[in-house]
Parts: sequence; structure tokens; C-alpha cells
Amino acid sequence: MTLRDPDKDFIKVNKALGKIPSIGPIPANQLVPWAGIFLISWLVTRELLGLGLFAFFALSFWLIVSWWLLTGNRSYEFTDRFKNPPGSDWTVGDRAYRSLLQRTNKQPIQRRSRTP
Repeated sequence: MTLRDPDKDFIKVNKALGKIPSIGPIPANQLVPWAGIFLISWLVTRELLGLGLFAFFALSFWLIVSWWLLTGNRSYEFTDRFKNPPGSDWTVGDRAYRSLLQRTNKQPIQRRSRTP
């Protein structure tokens, strides 16, 4: 057995450190909410409304995908699309935004001449 020199040799690190536990592509922290979604979907579609298995699986799939998008890893990539941009001075090209409603627009819209 050879002694390792910590200044020259690489240190072996477990690749699973710092990763979220998962079962295949399904994160482990999603299993309990998904089981609840399955139960609620079953109660609503089969017991309450008397619909078939297709409605049960369609509702379950829709709710699970929605839950995963909103609470899963890197959910900000989806939810940040609904945030308003900062500031109130929106511009389109070179012109500032002006409302066409007269009650909010105190000054009449004037035509600007374009100069090249």
C-alpha cells in the first residue's frame, strides 16, 4: 500500500455529494406530493364524478406536471416568465409607451417627425 501525498495526488470525492436524491428521473422530494395528487385525482374522477381511467390519468398527469414545474428543481426558469419587467418606462424601439385611453393620458399624443 502506498501513502498518498495530499499536495500532489487527487482526492477522491463521492459524486453523489450535494445532489438531490432521486429514483430515476423522479426527485425523492416529489414522491409524497405525487401520491397525494394521485389520491385526490382518484377521489375526484372515479369516486365523485364516476369518470373513467382516462380522465383519472389525464388529471393526474396534468396536476403532477404542474406541481413539478412550480416546485421542482430550477422552477424559476418557468415562473420568472410571469414577472413584470422592472420599471414603468416601457419602450418599443425609440418611442416611450403612452396609453391610448383619454382618462389616463393627460397630454394628447403628438406626432414626432423622424430625422435620419
